[in-house]
Amino acid sequence: MHADKNVAGPASGWVQSVGGLYLAAAALLLVIFAVLALQGLAVRSRLDAPTAEQVPPKQPDAALTAAERSELYDRLAKMGADLSAEAEERNRLARRLEDLLATRAELGLQAEQAAQATTPADVRASLLAAIEDTERQLAAVSQALEATESRIDTSQIQVAGLGARLNRALLARVEELQRNRSDFFARLRQVLGDNPGFKIEGDRFTLPSEVLFSPGSDTLLPQGIEEVRRLAATLNTVRAQFPSDLSWVLRVSGHTDKRPIANSRFPSNWELSVLRAVTVVKALVAAGVPPEHVAAAGFGEFQPLALQDDNDALARNRRIEFRLDRP
Repeated sequence: MHADKNVAGPASGWVQSVGGLYLAAAALLLVIFAVLALQGLAVRSRLDAPTAEQVPPKQPDAALTAAERSELYDRLAKMGADLSAEAEERNRLARRLEDLLATRAELGLQAEQAAQATTPADVRASLLAAIEDTERQLAAVSQALEATESRIDTSQIQVAGLGARLNRALLARVEELQRNRSDFFARLRQVLGDNPGFKIEGDRFTLPSEVLFSPGSDTLLPQGIEEVRRLAATLNTVRAQFPSDLSWVLRVSGHTDKRPIANSRFPSNWELSVLRAVTVVKALVAAGVPPEHVAAAGFGEFQPLALQDDNDALARNRRIEFRLDRP
């Protein structure tokens, strides 16, 4: 009887020890999951809430220089790369945490089985050591994961703030170009408004090809040269008021009607439309418009304003379009 009690005593202590450790481990895991869940809620709450960090104070973003905008782009690119690296680290830690949880569960099962059978003391001690080591790793990985999530949270708020600032600056530049375009169009109405074919449509204005060229020709008529010079003078007056770092270009587009043309100089309407646009661009440059601020393109008959086949529709499609735009 005494021998039986001596055998049962250590076994009972082993069971209680393992059972206590198992309960402690389970409690630790619950705490870890609770911390991670609360952390996720906190991150979402901070990202959703209009904090002072997330909504930076208004500033004169329209006054940003090209160098300052470039610096913002560079900072956003670097922060984006850092965020990507942090996300990879977070995923690695999450996978590591998952592996450790699986290991901890397996060790707990082995400990239970060892407690219910005759298991050498050294095996039981090894299991206990493995469980304790796994617990330490779980705590370390959980702490590292929490720190990574915190850095990601902070970086996301900073990226949102910089992105909003850059968007405001870009929007301000677009609005500035639109204001300059409106001023340009207003002056053009004063200068070219006596031309019955002159029209402003949306963000562009047009002149009929007949005002500038003879049929089937890419050589400017005398009156066409005068019209282009008036246009260049207006543009030169307006551009003097443009901010020095405002990027702009006057796009000149040639368009024809759908009647075919075929000769040695113009195999198709495409060539005719392109060369007419180039002729106008050269005349603008000769009249003082900087060559880096003009561009020529030809679209042949493929962007008609009117789809009918009557003479008025065909005449409307034969045109030179001008558009003040960003490069």
